[in-house]
Amino acid sequence: MKLLPDSEISITDIAYQTGFSSSQSFSKVFKKYTGVTPSRYRKGK
Repeated sequence: MKLLPDSEISITDIAYQTGFSSSQSFSKVFKKYTGVTPSRYRKGK
């Protein structure tokens, strides 16, 4: 969550950096816990 709003790093790169095998799996887990997708979270901050 810290990397998304203040970074120009792509969501795919953030997914890999945080241990996910794909941006899709990262997005699925992120949405499960926050209620929004990573891209929506990034736009809202």
